[in-house]
Amino acid sequence: MKPRPDRAPQWVAALSLALCVVASAGATEWRVVREPTSHVLPGFEGKGFDPYQLHFADMTHGWIIGGFHSDDVSFVGYRTVDGGETWRDIRIPGFYDPSVYWWWNFDATSVFMLDAQHGWIGGPDRVAYSADGGETWELRLVSPRIVATPQQARVLKSGNFVVTGTHFWSRQEGILTGWVRTFKGDVEGSAVLRTDDGGDTWHPLILGDWAWTIPQVGGSRLSMRSDRQGWLTNPFLYYTASGGSAWDRPLPGSGVVDAFLDGHGMAWAIAGAVAPDSLLPIAHSSDNGTSWAASTVTGDQRGVDAYLARTGLRRISLSSLSMAPGNRGWSVGWGGAIVATEDGISWYLQRSPTAYALNRVQYVDGVVYAVGDGGIVLRKDTDVPTTVHPGGKLPTTWAGLRTSSSR
Repeated sequence: MKPRPDRAPQWVAALSLALCVVASAGATEWRVVREPTSHVLPGFEGKGFDPYQLHFADMTHGWIIGGFHSDDVSFVGYRTVDGGETWRDIRIPGFYDPSVYWWWNFDATSVFMLDAQHGWIGGPDRVAYSADGGETWELRLVSPRIVATPQQARVLKSGNFVVTGTHFWSRQEGILTGWVRTFKGDVEGSAVLRTDDGGDTWHPLILGDWAWTIPQVGGSRLSMRSDRQGWLTNPFLYYTASGGSAWDRPLPGSGVVDAFLDGHGMAWAIAGAVAPDSLLPIAHSSDNGTSWAASTVTGDQRGVDAYLARTGLRRISLSSLSMAPGNRGWSVGWGGAIVATEDGISWYLQRSPTAYALNRVQYVDGVVYAVGDGGIVLRKDTDVPTTVHPGGKLPTTWAGLRTSSSR
């Protein structure tokens, strides 16, 4: 059985006290709603070796997945139904195959919740589906269900397929991204697949050799605003208005970690290449990604100096961002870093209750959640008015552009 969460090591609490940073205006402070449970070697806790992802369907129902847990091949993550006050294991028998060693074999790779009951978790050549909030699961392999041409089949046979992103608009209609890693360890191909029957079959929108003519979707973060509009990041920022069959790159350069577009012209991206000398690797655009500018850091410089001294970095290292109505937003990253914005342009450090690396952040229905190494989960209640997200139940770390080709 998976051990229950322990308290973080004392050095984490001690380092957290060093974050003398600006507190958020209004609402509440960040608080830990799940303590980390690390299974890495002593001394490596909270340092990026035990990452997690998260997705919340609403302010109370959410799942976190990932972690280093080779001692338990059915454990995938944790779930909550009360906003993080209590957590239960997510266990999917057969999700991992210990007889096959892949470097990703002991990581779930994607998570998406359609609502409080229905959700999907992707991993090594498989997608698990739950219709009862994560109590029970239906597990399906992906590659045998791909309707591939002979050329596409050769790419699939060259190695192991791994799902990197999932999104569903209904219980039947969805899209996933993935890549093929050869048995020698080289990446051979990438794929964007669509299903209209709940995963019984998957139809390639893109599936081929990894070349510059094919988006490098392997390892990417995926979101779809509708069945036409969506985004991919890492290492580039891609946008589709065709449901995934064609992709544009609105932000030049590589190294794009995460992004958000509000559908009304504003866009944000964690992309250090835009301003390599800036303390903050966040770029913003007010014209749907046509042009970009570096965001700025404001507030108490002592907090920034303390963070850089503690981590040994030259700039704030961020891994995920999420925006709320009114250009309010949050971004999280290495060393427990949390930055926030009230106007979408200037950002300031917020007081973080942890020094653990934070991997993902999501705003949903007036609440912000962040997850980090060892499955630590932070929560912040905001004063942002609760709104209905356009386009239905979306990963609220994302939104897409409105274009003339949209349905």
